[in-house]
Amino acid sequence: MNFPSKWFYRKPYYPLFCFYIFFSLLTITSFINNTFAEDYYIGAEDLLQINVYEQPDLSSVLKVSSHGNISFPLLGRIKAEGFSITELEKEIERRLADGYLINPQVTILIKEYRSRKIYVLGGVAKPGIYELRKSITLLEVISRAGGLLSDAAQHAIISQSGSNKGNTVSDKEPIKIDLKRLLDEGDTKLNIEINDGDVIQIPDPNTYFVFGEIKNPGSYTLEKDISILQAITRAGGFTKIAAPSRTKIIRGKAGKEETIHVDISKIIKGDKQLDTALMADDIIVVPESFF
Repeated sequence: MNFPSKWFYRKPYYPLFCFYIFFSLLTITSFINNTFAEDYYIGAEDLLQINVYEQPDLSSVLKVSSHGNISFPLLGRIKAEGFSITELEKEIERRLADGYLINPQVTILIKEYRSRKIYVLGGVAKPGIYELRKSITLLEVISRAGGLLSDAAQHAIISQSGSNKGNTVSDKEPIKIDLKRLLDEGDTKLNIEINDGDVIQIPDPNTYFVFGEIKNPGSYTLEKDISILQAITRAGGFTKIAAPSRTKIIRGKAGKEETIHVDISKIIKGDKQLDTALMADDIIVVPESFF
């Protein structure tokens, strides 16, 4: 590559040249960020930074409610869930222009992505719930979770939600991925796309998992003859918005996924026959109450 001569640096073109490079980099960065933001659709629990140009009293950080709404100054409740960033900006501008401001200019940034999550369980360094800004691959998930443990299984079970809205596990058949072929042999066909609500499980013979409206969700070591009620108690019990009657156990059995519905309310009232014994790799899910 030939660089400009010393003559070039001494001329007034040089500052213009630097400005051109800086402006180009700024434009490219802005384009990448805007492209990504426009692709994102707002969901419940997301945290939005909303700015109205030259209107600091109207600019604030707002949380999208569990019903998908925000409460905006002057305008009241506005539906946000399901809108793209650009669509919501236009909607707020349209409402502000209707009797409040002349030519309002609204910009929105996602301060926290709370609506899209994936669950990584079992033999990784950092199992847990991860926020998801966009679809990523299985290898990216494993990397984000700190990599596989040395004694982790040679396969992963992927339970796909089949939805961009919720975080519940669907009835779709789980996918089994041969991690040895993916990691050691580089079979990229197995590096599948991971989406909102998916559960990635690296089996561990001595672990079960508790998720949802539980005070201390996570993975726990399986003890002999532990029941679902004992497991929930061990995890701190239900939150105030839990629906104990709709608790379920997701269990992998012979390569397939089975869902066992357990009404914990009846167990607490004395029906001990429903107090199901847990097995290794069981996933207990406690949903949120409708009310």
